[in-house]
Amino acid sequence: MIEIWAPGDPLSPTGGYRYNRNIAAASHGEIGVRRVEPRDLKARLNAAPGDGAQTVVLDSLYLLHPAELRKALSHTKSRGAGAGAPRIVFLIHLFPSHDRDPKNRTAGDFEAEFLAHADGVIAPSRFVALSARERGARSVMIVPPGIRWTDANIPYAMRGHAMPRVARRHGTATLVTVANFGPIKNLEWLAEAVLAKIDRRIRWQWFVLGEGDASSTARFRAAIREAGVAHRVTEFGTVPYTTAIEVIQAADIILQPSLFESYGMAAAEAIALGVPVVTNDVGGTADVVADSVNGVLCEANDSNAWITAIERYFLDRQFRLRLKLGARSTSFPSWRAGADAIVRAYSRRDV
Repeated sequence: MIEIWAPGDPLSPTGGYRYNRNIAAASHGEIGVRRVEPRDLKARLNAAPGDGAQTVVLDSLYLLHPAELRKALSHTKSRGAGAGAPRIVFLIHLFPSHDRDPKNRTAGDFEAEFLAHADGVIAPSRFVALSARERGARSVMIVPPGIRWTDANIPYAMRGHAMPRVARRHGTATLVTVANFGPIKNLEWLAEAVLAKIDRRIRWQWFVLGEGDASSTARFRAAIREAGVAHRVTEFGTVPYTTAIEVIQAADIILQPSLFESYGMAAAEAIALGVPVVTNDVGGTADVVADSVNGVLCEANDSNAWITAIERYFLDRQFRLRLKLGARSTSFPSWRAGADAIVRAYSRRDV
């Protein structure tokens, strides 16, 4: 049995936790998902073979808990495979050293140490795979997220607020961003440096899917007011997956200004629905967006490049049609393919 362990709620509406759930769901029972608090990691690893988990896949969020992780891995490896220790694999959604939050980046000092204990690494993109190899990982496999629109495990709570109506205004461009509020998602910059300055011939509305804590939400709302675009913005918050699909399909284009993405799942899902994406060329986004084919890749925080891309998309009909056709022609792997790859690699003790 293969189990993916993570320190938080498995139903959390984040890209990493969605990856964990969907891989497990596609494996037809061969991969499980379990919540294990960092303080319990050592004891749970000791019990793993007896509980049926011959391979434990540790979510990269454990890298943010170096003291607990060091104790658990050192003790497990000292027992050795012959003593019944489980195989240890890291699933790297994000290395702490890639994080813009200084308190998280400090955990990056220990990445190479922990990867030395691992029997393998699962990475969602070429960028993360290269980063793992640079840190000394011995065996790295790339398993990109899949695309499947029938997931039954994404009925996110509406948190008590009413559902805004998804409606296109005649003659108005619909821009959509899928991102929780926070510095790395860069939404304030998009409002102030880009959307407030695009060609006045383009009438637009901006739908934002996602939310954040009170301070992040306050900063976002202050930014759109300061930029003079608040009247054009609709916040959807956290919505059911089917509503997210509806909003994305209503979009003319998706704008994802993140300063880092391990892969770019939101961009991939939009492209799979035939909607082009403008995003930053950071992390693993080049695995998803082919520049001038199904979207546009810009240098991070290059406001002129972003403004040019958006204006060209709406003012150059041939360019717009080319990107739409490119998005509709792009194919992505399935979750089942990813689950099968993991099972083939790690389901047997003799591999």
